[in-house]
Amino acid sequence: MSLLITLVAFSVALELLVVVHEGGHFAAARLCGVRVLRFSVGFGPVLFKLTGRRSGTEYALSLLPLGGYVKMLDSRDPSMREQSEQHPQEDFNRKRLWQRALIVFAGPFMNLVLAVLIFWGIGMAGTYELSSRIAQPAEGTPAAAAGLRGGQYVTEVGGLEVHSFEDLQMKVLRASGGPSTITVRDSGDEKGENATRYPIDLSSIGFEQDPAKSRPMEKVGLLPWQGPLTVVEVLPGSAAQSAGFAAKDRILAVNGEPMGGALDFMKAVSALGGRQADIRIERAGAEQTIRLEVPEATDSKTGQKVGRIGVRISGLPDVVRVQLGPLEAFTTGVSKLWDTTVLSMQVMGRMLIGQASVKNLSGPVAIADYAGQAMQVGLLPYLTFLAVMSVSLGILNLLPVPVLDGGYLAIYAVELVIRRRPSERVIGAAQRIGLVLILLLTLIALTNDLTRLMGG
Repeated sequence: MSLLITLVAFSVALELLVVVHEGGHFAAARLCGVRVLRFSVGFGPVLFKLTGRRSGTEYALSLLPLGGYVKMLDSRDPSMREQSEQHPQEDFNRKRLWQRALIVFAGPFMNLVLAVLIFWGIGMAGTYELSSRIAQPAEGTPAAAAGLRGGQYVTEVGGLEVHSFEDLQMKVLRASGGPSTITVRDSGDEKGENATRYPIDLSSIGFEQDPAKSRPMEKVGLLPWQGPLTVVEVLPGSAAQSAGFAAKDRILAVNGEPMGGALDFMKAVSALGGRQADIRIERAGAEQTIRLEVPEATDSKTGQKVGRIGVRISGLPDVVRVQLGPLEAFTTGVSKLWDTTVLSMQVMGRMLIGQASVKNLSGPVAIADYAGQAMQVGLLPYLTFLAVMSVSLGILNLLPVPVLDGGYLAIYAVELVIRRRPSERVIGAAQRIGLVLILLLTLIALTNDLTRLMGG
């Protein structure tokens, strides 16, 4: 069932993002008077098609839900030359430079627009998010060196406002690689009238490793605040009752790993289904270790086997409901688009100069896994995933690599400067080089996916 959910989530995401992208090309082409011969959703054998009476465009639904395409009248294609001679005013290749550039740019632009619309809708619908309240920073981390204390709320990083822990993480990653500042307020100072700004050194936080293993926020010393981890209730007949747990026991560690709060504990126990656990607790001022076999149970959301011992606990993180008005939700959506874009460009730039590992690249296997996980959690997380992927697709297509939209825009820029079109031989050579680069990046991303899948 989990695999089926992953495949469905990935297919829906891919199809939607590509249809929006190609829809941008389609709308701009029609606006500029270019004849669109076909708009296909999916590839392969056509399952259903409908032809527009006025436009003559064939709208097709094809068998393989792996994207889609727009086919425009273009005299560079030998099979279209006769039709192009009959309708020269509708030929893409004969349009003015600005019109061709607009048609090409419209695809990735619509992906960016879709991301803002999704962020906008989520902001107005309202979500529960981890607040920017932080746990006590570990000794030796930049946050501890800066003088931050557990229980404080982060309000700014590098002068940029922070609204939630997700926002905090984005701002820290953007500021990584050098000195910055971080502003915090105490829990009782709700308006931030006595907020304090500290210098913080983020030079050691980079992208040199696989992001799945580097844990940048942990390196900085900024983790979500969680209250004291205490047993509230032991469920009758549970493994915890048999092992001797009691209400008010304070949980300190699981198999030697310190527990910061409920999230840490639930994650640790969930991973130990069917195995033995040594749980260190504090009871009446004295520490002791309880050993038990962690029973397996089926998670109702994911269908996967997880470990559960049968206790209700305190120590949940600080959660806030974020619901915005239409205007504020829109500006927040634009801000999230900007943050995601800047961070993505920073990482890509660092990879080019060797300051970031190519392990930051994710391929279709990892993306499908993220899609499945997001869908299993709920609609809003899945929509957030769609928004982030839409931004990534838009940015990727704007890179000045031949065969991508950005490559064509780069060619048009050259045409604008030299006041004539580059020869088809030069364009063809550039496209072959671009195709090799794309294939190389795809191979690297797939290798990263397989390495993560095998636990490497």
